[in-house]
Amino acid sequence: MPRKKTSVHKSAIIKKRGVPLADGIGAGKAWLIKTPSPKGLRKKTTHPRNHALEEGKVRHAIQLLSFVIDNAIQQITRRAGEVHAHIFVALKEVLHDPTVLEQIVKIIRTKNYSAYAAIKEEFEYLEKALGESSLHSMREMVGDLIEIKQGLLDALMNPLSLLQDEEPGEGMEARVIISEHLTPRLVLESRGKSIRGILAKHGGKNSHAAILCRALGIPAVSSVENIVDPQFAHATVALNGATGEIALSMAREDVSEYVKTGETVAESGGRQIAAPEQLQIFANINLSEHALQAIASGANGIGLYRTELEFLAAGKFLTEEEQAIKYRNLVMTMMGLPVVIRLLDVSRDKIQPILDTLDRDIDISLRGADFLEAYPDILIRQATAIARAGNLGTVKVLYPMIRNARQFRILKNIVAGIAKASGAPRLEHGVMFEMPSACNDADELFAEADFGSIGTNDLLMHLFNLSRETAAAEVQEKSQDPLIWEYIAQVARSAQRANKPLTICGEMASQPGFIQRFIDLGIDSISVDFIHVRKLQQLIYGPDGNRRHSR
Repeated sequence: MPRKKTSVHKSAIIKKRGVPLADGIGAGKAWLIKTPSPKGLRKKTTHPRNHALEEGKVRHAIQLLSFVIDNAIQQITRRAGEVHAHIFVALKEVLHDPTVLEQIVKIIRTKNYSAYAAIKEEFEYLEKALGESSLHSMREMVGDLIEIKQGLLDALMNPLSLLQDEEPGEGMEARVIISEHLTPRLVLESRGKSIRGILAKHGGKNSHAAILCRALGIPAVSSVENIVDPQFAHATVALNGATGEIALSMAREDVSEYVKTGETVAESGGRQIAAPEQLQIFANINLSEHALQAIASGANGIGLYRTELEFLAAGKFLTEEEQAIKYRNLVMTMMGLPVVIRLLDVSRDKIQPILDTLDRDIDISLRGADFLEAYPDILIRQATAIARAGNLGTVKVLYPMIRNARQFRILKNIVAGIAKASGAPRLEHGVMFEMPSACNDADELFAEADFGSIGTNDLLMHLFNLSRETAAAEVQEKSQDPLIWEYIAQVARSAQRANKPLTICGEMASQPGFIQRFIDLGIDSISVDFIHVRKLQQLIYGPDGNRRHSR
């Protein structure tokens, strides 16, 4: 006897959870985006006489995706500044790499492949080749390739619009998009269509589309199991982009109450956070001008100033004088509150756009401390500028991507020597624990360092060999893995033995559910992007967010 197909009862409330991508709560009628399959488009091979036609489809798809990226650059620049738009510029550079188009055309001509099949084959080959690279910088490019491939296939399948309204009479009704993939094009097309949120089966937290959602204020959740199901086409949906919670109703009743607002109480495993007066909340900033927002947020100081983004914003390597002006302005604005200045954390995506401003070759495979050790003149220039700001307030220097105590000692001696020679007061020197090797060397490192900071994003990536662009779902899962907590606890124990302060940075620091665990480990400070400071204060300290500044 055949099994009867199961379906959800119309009155049922279905609860799901995915990976939170963009903060906010949204509710509305589900808008299930179906991927059309025009006749013959997915066909693998074609007749040789169609070569020109298939090549034309590829070029048109590239043109359309290029337009989407340009639009995204404009939106990000307008809402978040040019420095944040730079990752989209890098995406466009990959899209217009002439060798990629040449290879796709070659596949069409030599294998008689369709445009669809040729694009898939070329990008899957590139994804595999870079994914197996021994260089972390190369593996990080895989996410860009996946996004470009999906964007080009979308352009082939949907040359006009992804959001074709099937119910014109309800065009202004609040809606929540449900889609297989979260792409920049989908996000951009959702503007002006009363979209209250986006649910996707696939989409990374650090993907370009997720960044665009955050800039445009569109709540989004991805990695939702079985979400692209026809039975949800007429459901009422609510989602919480901060927690990943989702509720669906077949009866179109209000389901907003089923997703927590997260606005009044912070929980950790069902427990209220204990002794919150111990906790200091610092702000992460990208530009010195963000100091005003950090002050306004009520942060205890600057816990992480990503100086390399000043270089990207300027489009060049800054001179000593240009850096000194920015550092002095920042320290003066903070009016005595501590300022942690991270030395240049250079990586391929950060340095590539400004390489032409140098009159020599640079090894773009190097990152963080490895780069600083390889190019001491760049380190000396930055250290001198920092030392000039040391007379104006509490300045701490943070060393990125440190591998071991030997490397930290070499770099610290250079910076400390410059500070001493310039007559600046003693700077504090800290280690950023992002490499497993540094965590294993924590006792020796804290014997040399004045403080430490755990960069959870990169530590997760290195511990589990994850990619920033493609592994958001894994990162969400791995942040619960006992291994990452063993490493955090190991560093915390070393800090306590040395009686040195330790701060948590990265995505894990901004998740209220982890704060009690940090406190239990003896960690009494976190550092989060300044836009999250006030919200965390209200979650932890109550609606008024009252707290005490520590100078």
